[in-house]
Amino acid sequence: MTVFRRSSVIGILVFAVLVYNPVALHVVQAQAETGANQGTVALLIDYSNGVQKTFLHLHWRDGMAVPDVLETASSISPGLNFERRTTLDSDRGGRSRWVITSIDGVKAMLPDQEWLVWINARFIGNELADSGNPTKEGAPIVKPGDVVTIKMATVQSNPRP
Repeated sequence: MTVFRRSSVIGILVFAVLVYNPVALHVVQAQAETGANQGTVALLIDYSNGVQKTFLHLHWRDGMAVPDVLETASSISPGLNFERRTTLDSDRGGRSRWVITSIDGVKAMLPDQEWLVWINARFIGNELADSGNPTKEGAPIVKPGDVVTIKMATVQSNPRP
């Protein structure tokens, strides 16, 4: 039996989410056509059970990071409920670091499941940081027209030699 390393699994997930997912492609196309002109970002939540939730036109603001996108989506009815767990109280940029533990009641059963994040086709990972100083590494900012994808993924930890 072949054991995949985490980087291999992540690469496969990026490909699957952005290439073989027609809803994700639709979101990306719609947002690229209208979002940049209207000053909005899109959010796609993939629960990995056949259900997806999309927010196509979330108001963008300067310095906006992924946590801000989640908060904006939470404020729109019917909204988005998410829970998080702090992994670091303060990094060198003064930001709190954390992981998403649950979205709309769907919990990530760590260490085997994680909510993974992409901005467009750029993989961000599972750990996020509050905005703080968005120019420092750890809190990538979103731009008008960007699509944030958050997907529940089952990952296999790298085996120890």
